[in-house]
Amino acid sequence: MGQNQQELEVKLYLENLPALKGKLERLGAELTEARLHEVNLRFD
Repeated sequence: MGQNQQELEVKLYLENLPALKGKLERLGAELTEARLHEVNLRFD
């Protein structure tokens, strides 16, 4: 990224990841990079 650009990362809670993946594939979305393992803590 250049000097004046910022990255925005949004994390959403999903109850059913396979359903979302299927819906995205039906819309023509393609995986461009493999998922990386992260540990994300959620506090209420």
